Amino acid sequence: MGLAIVIANDILGIESLELCMHVNGELRQRAKIRDINSDIPALIASISCGITFMPGDVIATGIPAGVGIGFNPPKFLQPGDNVAIQIDEIGELKIKVM
Repeated sequence: MGLAIVIANDILGIESLELCMHVNGELRQRAKIRDINSDIPALIASISCGITFMPGDVIATGIPAGVGIGFNPPKFLQPGDNVAIQIDEIGELKIKVM
């Protein structure tokens, strides 16, 4: 979650957008939105069977390959690391791990 909110109608073909994440300049994750391991409509349908969504609710979904635990040895974020997350047509969020 970052500095931009994008309405679905503003981006055509959202499934083809690419998400990239770099840690200290090293590419750690790259995937098309369609390849992230969640079927969003099915997820919304399933969750809404048990709760009522309210404005501002957020659903956390799956992530692309490249998480720290998947490396050998693992590469966990450390204080001082610079993380940049970018999605085509939306923008880039840069954070420093504290």
